[in-house]
Amino acid sequence: LAELLEAEGAEPVVPDLIDFMSYCFYNQNFKVDNLGFKKSKAFFGNIGIKAIDWVRKTANEALAESRHFHPTADIRDLAKMARPIVSEGNQTGEGWFLTGEMVELINSGVNNIVCCQPFACLPNHIVGKGVIKKLRHEYPLSNIVAIDYDPGASEVNQLNRIKLFSIYRQTKYICIVFYIFKKPLTFFIFYDVYLCLRGLFACLFIGNLSDFKLTVTA
Repeated sequence: LAELLEAEGAEPVVPDLIDFMSYCFYNQNFKVDNLGFKKSKAFFGNIGIKAIDWVRKTANEALAESRHFHPTADIRDLAKMARPIVSEGNQTGEGWFLTGEMVELINSGVNNIVCCQPFACLPNHIVGKGVIKKLRHEYPLSNIVAIDYDPGASEVNQLNRIKLFSIYRQTKYICIVFYIFKKPLTFFIFYDVYLCLRGLFACLFIGNLSDFKLTVTA
């Protein structure tokens, strides 16, 4: 999927795999505080987080000095970002970590998110697809779409959804502009006409997704 988006002119932002390990270590704190697990689990979990932070320290220092990149997010900060939306008790699969990742990406300027989910992935329906409405409410500029990857879904349909996803990103800025100028009637007329023209153009021509950043989560 990342190669496909790059070929279309997009800039994919793929989350780190090692953050998932930090998420697993961090979950031990919730289990100890709320589920009666032994305190030793939280102790060793926090040791694991410190070990990962130590390994990544040099890279994060270099990223902090860069003008084009930023250091990796701290797992404690991700938990804090996700807390108003989902409970840290959601630990099946990526659990609350997926929600925290999306919030962190939106805060860092990646407003366009493709949330990929395999067939019958129940955890993602809760912490991925299930939080999209809340994220859009909290972050009006966010543009999130859930794409199902299963044997019954064709690649053409998946690509079409991503194309429409790109169109929706551009139309959202029109909504905000007309809302600022307080011209609701003009907005609705122009918005409907614009959507029709954009949809027709998307059907007749294959454009690219230039100047379009998004993240791919699974």
